[in-house]
Amino acid sequence: MRMSQVRIEEAPASALGFSFWEPFYRGLLDDDKSPQTRFLKGAETMISKNDFDLFTVLVQKADEAFDGHLTVMKFTTNWRVGFATPSDRADTDDMSAGKTFAEAAQKALDRAGASGN
Repeated sequence: MRMSQVRIEEAPASALGFSFWEPFYRGLLDDDKSPQTRFLKGAETMISKNDFDLFTVLVQKADEAFDGHLTVMKFTTNWRVGFATPSDRADTDDMSAGKTFAEAAQKALDRAGASGN
């Protein structure tokens, strides 16, 4: 069976185009009938309320001022957050960096002229 023939409940989350954060932002974790929920059971404990709140502000800022563009990257030693789609290493280096998601997110919001608090 080709992926296009798989029922949505059976498709992996990555094939459906869902990012790790999107179900949290869209509130899908509260809906046990949502097919995305089964891929995220228990994952909600991995994200602190502060991180969730910061991500919500990031998405709002991206929608309001950056045509919806938002990139969050996790590396071995740091996080990077920016309001663009990086196309090369220089773009990635230009993104706000922090040892934690919260630190990188707050720096990105500060650079964009918004407060995450």
